[in-house]
Amino acid sequence: MRLQPFYKRLEFRVALITVISTITIAVLMYIVVYAREYDAVLKEIRERCDLVYNYLSEELDAGSFSRVYTESGDSFRYSEPDLKQVRRISGLKLLFACGLGANGEIIYTLNGLDEDDPNFRLPGGQVDSGLAEKLSPCFEGQNVISRDMEETGSGYVLAAYYPFYDESGGVIGAVGMEYDCDEEYYTFYNIRLYSIVILLLTNIIVLIISHFALEKLSDPFFRKLAYTDFLTGLRNRTAFEMDIQEYELVKDELESVSFLVFDLNNLKKVNDTLGHDYGDEYIRIAAELIRGAVYKYGDPYRIGGDEFAAILVDLSQDTLDGIFLEFREEQAKVDTKSLKFTPSVSFGRATYRPTEHRNLHDVFVEADGRMYTMKRGRQ
Repeated sequence: MRLQPFYKRLEFRVALITVISTITIAVLMYIVVYAREYDAVLKEIRERCDLVYNYLSEELDAGSFSRVYTESGDSFRYSEPDLKQVRRISGLKLLFACGLGANGEIIYTLNGLDEDDPNFRLPGGQVDSGLAEKLSPCFEGQNVISRDMEETGSGYVLAAYYPFYDESGGVIGAVGMEYDCDEEYYTFYNIRLYSIVILLLTNIIVLIISHFALEKLSDPFFRKLAYTDFLTGLRNRTAFEMDIQEYELVKDELESVSFLVFDLNNLKKVNDTLGHDYGDEYIRIAAELIRGAVYKYGDPYRIGGDEFAAILVDLSQDTLDGIFLEFREEQAKVDTKSLKFTPSVSFGRATYRPTEHRNLHDVFVEADGRMYTMKRGRQ
C-alpha cells in the first residue's frame, strides 16, 4: 500500500499543531507582557520630563527667552536655576530653551550643555530646520512629546518640547529636552533578542518531546493498543477509518475494494433480559465467527456496539460468496445449548465501482444498507 505524503501523516500534523500552538501562545504572552512593560517605561520617562518642565516653569526667568548675552565672544546664559545642574540631576542628555529672533526664526536662548559638548549651541544661534519644525507647535501652546524612543547620533532618546508662558499666559518661548534612553532601549532590545532565542529553544524542546512521544505511539505495541477493540481483540473504528483513507489513495490501482458489514441481531434484547455479561459474550462469539471467515483475506473491525466490518481487496465475487457461506456454516456450529441465547448475524456487502461510487465511503454506506435490508427481513 502506498504511504501517505509526509504532510498528511499524523506525526507531521501533531508536530505542526504543537509548534504553531507554542509559537502563538509565546507571541501572545510576549506581546502582552512586553508591550505593557515597554509602555510603562515610556510613561515613566514622560512623567520625568513633565516634572522637569514643571520645575523650570516655576524657576526659569521669563527674561531668559528674550535676552541673549555675549561677552568677548564667550556666551553665557541668564538662568535661574542653572540648566546644567537640572540636566545632570534629571538624567537628560539635552536641555535647552529657545525663543523667537528678530525675524521670527527660532533661536537658542539657554543651553544646559557644557561648552565643550559637540551638541552645544551658542545662545542666539538659529535652531536647525528639523528641530525648528518640531518646536513650532510649542509656540502655539502645544506640547510635543515623542511617542517612542528615537535614535540620534549620540544614542537613543525620548524628546519632549513644551511651550513656556509669561505671567500673562502668552507663549514667549519653548523648553526642549531629550531624555537619555540608552539603558532602557538596550534592555528591551535584549529582551526581544532573548525572547526569540528562548522561543526557538522552546520549540526545539517541544519538537523533541513530541518526536519521542509520537515515536512511542508509533511503537507496534502502543499502536496496537490505540487501534484495538479491547472486548474482541479486533481492530477498532479508528483503525477502520484510517484504513479507508489509505485505500482511498490507491483504490483505482486495485482490482477491487469490497466492504463486508455485519450486525448482531437482538443484542439489545440479550442485554436487557440476560445482562451485559451475556451481551459481551454474544459480541465475542460473533467477533470470532467473523474473524474466522475473513482472516485469510483481511482484517475485521468492530466499528460499533453491535456492528462489524471488513475491507477486502482484489477478491472475486465468488470468493466473497464463499466467505459468507463459510460464515453461515460456522455460525450454525455454535453450541447454543451452553448459551441462553442463539447468535444471529445479519450481513451485507458492496464492491467499489468507479461509475457508481464517488469514494469508498459510498461503498461502505451501500454495504451497510444491504445489511439492514437483511436485518429487517429477519424481524
